[in-house]
Amino acid sequence: MSQKLTKSYIHVPVKTPFSGKSIGQRFNEVANQNPDKEMYVFYADKERKTFRQMQDESQQFAGGLLKLGLKKGDTLGVWGGNHYEWLLAYLASLQIGVITVNMRIDFPLSVQQEAIQKLGMKVVVLMRSPSDMCDRASQIIPELLTNSADNLNCQITPNLKYVINAGTNPCKGMIALTDFMEMGKGFDKSTVTKAIDQVDFDDPIGVIFTSSCRYALIMSFGGIGAQMGAVLPMIKSGTTIVVGPTYDAQLLANVIQDERVTGSTMLIHHLNDILNLPNFDDYDFSSFQACMSGGSIIPYSLRQRAAKITKHILLGYGATEGFAAMQSSTDPIEILHSTGYVPADGSEVKIIGDDGQILPVNEIGEICFRSQSLFLYYWGEEEKTAAVKKPNGWYHTGDLGTLDENGYLRVVGRKSERIIKEGINIAPGNLEKVFDEHPAVSNVMVVGVPDERTSEEVCACIR
Repeated sequence: MSQKLTKSYIHVPVKTPFSGKSIGQRFNEVANQNPDKEMYVFYADKERKTFRQMQDESQQFAGGLLKLGLKKGDTLGVWGGNHYEWLLAYLASLQIGVITVNMRIDFPLSVQQEAIQKLGMKVVVLMRSPSDMCDRASQIIPELLTNSADNLNCQITPNLKYVINAGTNPCKGMIALTDFMEMGKGFDKSTVTKAIDQVDFDDPIGVIFTSSCRYALIMSFGGIGAQMGAVLPMIKSGTTIVVGPTYDAQLLANVIQDERVTGSTMLIHHLNDILNLPNFDDYDFSSFQACMSGGSIIPYSLRQRAAKITKHILLGYGATEGFAAMQSSTDPIEILHSTGYVPADGSEVKIIGDDGQILPVNEIGEICFRSQSLFLYYWGEEEKTAAVKKPNGWYHTGDLGTLDENGYLRVVGRKSERIIKEGINIAPGNLEKVFDEHPAVSNVMVVGVPDERTSEEVCACIR
């Protein structure tokens, strides 16, 4: 960056111009250019799919959805682990503008039921595992045990019309995936093509649950995991390795070695788990060039140990609501060993004070950003949307941070965790960095807790 900043605002230009195409339209371009290249590898399931296979099968699935009466803007629930059927449903839906809702296995049944009701899902797809998926589904939708698949007539979730089952133990009211795919196979292909052409690049494609598991948000480009895992092959013709239906450290290590993986997203505990495998020294991680992580600081001691796995550990900064910044392997060492980031291409970042005004550089305030990856809105929650996303497009993160004269963003804590000592605002992240550098500390978290004597927030350390 040639010109030094004086105030805490930066805009990073887009290096690659927008194409004006939807993700589905771009995917079909990539698939036609690379028909025989592997797009997804499902390691645990021992399945491999080329771009042409995913193109043909996803459009067949899309034909089935259209035959069931779904249209652009309708919602489709996908419930289960990370199998081929998840990406098949996701890819089919985004091509024709149907909004996918990923419902995790570990969500309480009450949350799953609320999601089906609140988001108005017309179709739910059940994955092949776990083995009790049908039992779990029938607890939410009792009619699956008694009604026929073409007349589900749900009482609790009246919008739900069909349940597609990818497993081997369907209930009476479910459509088997094989039958559904045959339904789509016989559907007019030109109608599918027309539906794909009618999707606009601004149309929403997915609903992602926030950390509270209560309020869904809707996006036109998916969450960070979907971008880097599911969507990246669609737009960049790369290959994504799906490790397994659920997280398993041993399986992850096997994938990196056997598939010669060059990069991945991992959290701190994933790195720790691999390093602590009893047979760690038996693995060959020489292909693994970079690991993208996030969520918290990577302790210096862990970075040193993780050099046995990968050359670079890079942190990304954002939220379920959007992606704002990331580290690069060319960043200075003091940036890589902190929560320091370069704002992402096409994004704007500013640091504001309590009065909403942009602060001078290096002053702590609330981090705000706007970018093309930002969520559109919270589903059915206008007030909650307005509280964090302003009419001019700025997302107020609730995080505290600074922007320095060189354009580096540093995250130092949360507004709600700000510690006040004798009228001075103290960011927990700054204290964490000091403690983390001490050789006797293996891990640290600093939070603000109320003090009855002073009526101020004081520091509490956990290690």
